[in-house]
Amino acid sequence: EFIKLSKKSEEQQFKSSTFEGTVERRSFRGNFTEYTVNCGGSTLIARRDLDEAPLEEGEKADVFIYRIFVTKGDEVQLLKNNSLREEWLVI
Repeated sequence: EFIKLSKKSEEQQFKSSTFEGTVERRSFRGNFTEYTVNCGGSTLIARRDLDEAPLEEGEKADVFIYRIFVTKGDEVQLLKNNSLREEWLVI
């Protein structure tokens, strides 16, 4: 998945790179729950496994975007989150 949706109380590896979103809708999809989240005026779709604590409609959540498709005119680009870039130091 391209988006990680977490409860505010959950531990996250990239906490400083998350955005706050508001859960607008949740839908049971068989083996996962799908969430519609408003994040900075944009609507995003995220999934959570059934063994993860559910989020309620109206609840504030942390949204981490691994990568996202961006359109500009007829062009489409895949942007990756720079927080995921590993820096290796060789001495």
